[in-house]
Amino acid sequence: VVGVSTASAQALGGNARRKHGGDNDVETLEAAEKSNGGPWSAVDGLYDGERPSAFAYAKADQVNINTKGAIVAKGNGVYAMSYANAEAQAEDGRAVALAKADDVNVTVRDDVTAGKTGVYAGSVAEANANNGAGVERTSQGNVSVAIKKGTVTGGSGYYGVAVVGGNHNRITIGSDGAVTSASNHAIYGGDQDEIVSNKGMVIGNVDLGGGSNAFNNKSSGSFYTAKTVDLNGGLLTNSGLLSPGGSGKFQTTNLNGSLRQTGSGKYEVDVDQKNAKSDRIKATGTAALKGKVLPTVIANPKSGKTKVTIVSAAGGASTSAKVKDTALVDYSVKRSGSNNVELRMNTNFAASGLNKEGRSVGQALNSAFAGSGSSSLEQLGLLLVNAEDLGYVANAYAQLNGENYRALPLSTLYAACLLYT
Repeated sequence: VVGVSTASAQALGGNARRKHGGDNDVETLEAAEKSNGGPWSAVDGLYDGERPSAFAYAKADQVNINTKGAIVAKGNGVYAMSYANAEAQAEDGRAVALAKADDVNVTVRDDVTAGKTGVYAGSVAEANANNGAGVERTSQGNVSVAIKKGTVTGGSGYYGVAVVGGNHNRITIGSDGAVTSASNHAIYGGDQDEIVSNKGMVIGNVDLGGGSNAFNNKSSGSFYTAKTVDLNGGLLTNSGLLSPGGSGKFQTTNLNGSLRQTGSGKYEVDVDQKNAKSDRIKATGTAALKGKVLPTVIANPKSGKTKVTIVSAAGGASTSAKVKDTALVDYSVKRSGSNNVELRMNTNFAASGLNKEGRSVGQALNSAFAGSGSSSLEQLGLLLVNAEDLGYVANAYAQLNGENYRALPLSTLYAACLLYT
């Protein structure tokens, strides 16, 4: 789907040319003066000065695209552009080039699957007057991309949504919308201001470029970050689900900006207990973590005390976030030094509340998972440390009571737990 408005104007020597919205309206210098109500009154707020020797004015129109059906494309899925280009050259140096692009609005209501960018939208104005020696004025409209419904998927090496130029730009993802790409690049912004509001799902890198930027992950939103979230120092606010890499994958996300998680926010992290490894967000600004932390041990369970850093912030970190214990793991979230937030764990396979036989099994497992842990029993350990119900653990232990579980095959131990999943 393509929607384009282009306008170009060129003035060389003593002629003035004005072109609007791609039509063929070309005026002489004298006609331009007359149409503006006198000698060089303001032109769309871009110029109000003395009569130049060469004058070029290009004005592109607004572009609106509203998709209703699914789109599959080898190139860009949706391309929307308002583009104006003006060039003026004068021997005496009195050249004026004015370019004005208008607003661009894109609304998507179904799936978009593209070989290149899923949705590419921009408002771009360029002016050249005596190669920079004259008067060059540009004005760009606002760009709005709204993913109301459906999944927008860009191709490998491309973004799901890309916005270029513009002024105060908005990208919104509704509760039934999603944005990603085949190479995990979700959203791109240019040198102007961008605000992303996500009520649906965003998967992958986000690069909003220059300008004043923000990413607001709303209460119904899920943001599965990849390697980079570049907000040019702006704020990432999480009121929904924030998960570096998604479930089951370790990911460190570099945030160029600050992180603020509200009381409704949930921060999901994967953990390797033995190697003290976890998902992490590393912010160049500050980090303030409220709400909840949702940990899952996905590798190398270990008995006893362990800790991992889940947030680092060069500008300082704070936390009042809560975390729920599992049947065997006592969790807490604490600030460490001035710049880090840690997830601390105390894992006891012989938890209080188990009967004598259960504690006997648990003590043996504490020994098996102490120090460097037990790779042969890893899958069993993962089931146990992530279990929320102590009854589940007690029933699994009951299958092993009286046995030398350290000598049992993994399949036997694993099956004992699976009986109660």
